[in-house]
Amino acid sequence: MMYNFAFNAAAAQLFLALSAVGTPTTAADFIGSIAKAPPPANVDRRLQQAECVCSPRAYTFKLMFVFDFDQTCDVNTIDGKPGIVGTSCQPPALTPVVIDSVQILELNRDLQMIAQKLIPGPFIKEDKFSYTSVSAQLTPDEPLVDQEVPSIIVLILYGRNVAGIPVNSQVSWEYNLTNCDDEPIMTGDKIGIIEVDNYETANPAFCPAIATDPPTSTPS
Repeated sequence: MMYNFAFNAAAAQLFLALSAVGTPTTAADFIGSIAKAPPPANVDRRLQQAECVCSPRAYTFKLMFVFDFDQTCDVNTIDGKPGIVGTSCQPPALTPVVIDSVQILELNRDLQMIAQKLIPGPFIKEDKFSYTSVSAQLTPDEPLVDQEVPSIIVLILYGRNVAGIPVNSQVSWEYNLTNCDDEPIMTGDKIGIIEVDNYETANPAFCPAIATDPPTSTPS
C-alpha cells in the first residue's frame, strides 16, 4: 500500500486506520475502520474551518486499465498538487477482469462521513461512471462553517478476477480547504486505475481560483 501524506491530524487518523485494515471487503468494513480510528488529538479547531472549496461539484470517472487491468499506484497525477493535501492508493492484489460496483464516500475534516453512494456495475476497461459531490449543495447564502464541506473523497472498487475471486481496490485524496488559488482536479488526472474524464467546477462563490476560468461542462 502506498501513502503520500502531509495531512492534518484528523485525516492522518483515517489513513492510519486504512493502513491497519488494508482494503475493506465491504463498505461496512471501511466505515467501521473509520469508526474505530482513535479521535484526533490536539487538533487546532481553527484548522478545521474551510476557507474555500475548490473541489469539483461533480465528477465523471473512467476506469483506466493498462494491459487488461494491470494498472498500479505508480500512476498518480493528483498527489503533490497545491490544492491537494495527500493521496492514498491501494492496488488490487489480483488482476480483476470486471468491476462489479464502486462505493464512493465523502468525509469532512473531522472524519465524519457526509455522503456515500454505491454505483452498480458491471464496469470493464474504459467504462465511465459519474458522481455528484456534496459540494454541489453548498450555497453562498450561508457561511461555509455552517455547511457540510467535503474534505476527503474515497473510491472503493469491488471486482472479480478471471476465477471469480473478489478483488478490491481503493483510492482516495484530501483537498486543501485553505488553498483558494488553485483548481485541485483537472480532466485527465489519474490515480491507480481511476482517471478523471470530466468534472463540474466548484461554485465560483467559494473558489476564487476558477472565478475567471471558463466553465467545465457538467458530467452526463
